[in-house]
Formats: sequence, structure tokens, C-alpha cells
Amino acid sequence: MTSDLRFFRRFREVTKGPWKVGRGKWDTLKFIPTKDVLIVGASVFESYPSLQRDFKCGYKFELEEANGILIRESPPYVDEVTGPQEVQDHMINLKWKSLNTGVIVKRGQKFIYSTWLEFKDGCDKCWYADTGVDPGQIQNQDQGLFALELVYNRRGNSTSVSTGVIPGLLYHLLE
Repeated sequence: MTSDLRFFRRFREVTKGPWKVGRGKWDTLKFIPTKDVLIVGASVFESYPSLQRDFKCGYKFELEEANGILIRESPPYVDEVTGPQEVQDHMINLKWKSLNTGVIVKRGQKFIYSTWLEFKDGCDKCWYADTGVDPGQIQNQDQGLFALELVYNRRGNSTSVSTGVIPGLLYHLLE
């Protein structure tokens, strides 16, 4: 049994731009839930400046036990997003198309999520935020559900626990 679709938000507000994005510019962050969840998507930031643009979203994940032992590693996926999207606070919530079954993450496991954006008209910038210093203080439907950790030893696009372009995750609680 699963709950209704929920959104974990990393940032209090989104007031920054631009952040350089593009195919192969992976941003990566580690999410550690305190309950079992089914992750079915993630949010992305809209292009900077704010114009409706078609885009591609690349993503992949690794799932680790609490002790760091690798359980599963996905191939890279790419979803095309076309047409008008609902935008709230410069964020677009995307349910994954290529990974439409989602990923079950058990309490204490580590979900390492990597993503990139490529806008169709040549725009290579999006909004970003730097107000994620203490995600436990950000109002979420399930307060305290996810702890965040920086992923070390990766060449990435500078996302950290408090700054970056992974605004949050779409998930269901597993009961």
C-alpha cells in the first residue's frame, strides 16, 4: 500500500540564477529516508530566464545499504519534456517516464541521485537555490523524512547539500 504522491522540497525559496547546465553536467546528491519510500520522480528548475522551453532531463541513481554496500545501479535515462509545464517557484515536478516503476528505498538506505538538463533552444542556464542549509527546517509534508549528504569523489556540477539544482523528490510512503 502506498500513500498519495508527495513532494520533498530541499529549499526554502528560489531566488538565484543562473546555474550552468547541459548534457553530461551531472548534479548529484544523496537522499537517506527515515521511512520506506517509493521514489517516482524529481523536480527540476525551469530555464533562466523564465521561459517555457522544451527540454531533456537525464538521470540515474545508485542505491546503497546504510554501510555503503552497493545494492543497485541504474543505467542513465533521458526523458523529453515538451509543451507547457506547471511551474511553481521556478520548479517543475517531473514523474519519471523512462523509470516509470520508480525506485523502492528502504529506511536508512542511501539513494544517490544524479541529473542533468538540456534545453532545446540552446539555453544552458536554469534557476538554482542556496537556501537548503538545514532541510529539517523547510516545511515539508513529511517533516524530517530525508537526510541529505554530499556525494564525494565525483566530478560534478557543484551541487551541495545547501546549494544547487536538485530541488526535491516525488515519492510515495510505503506502508
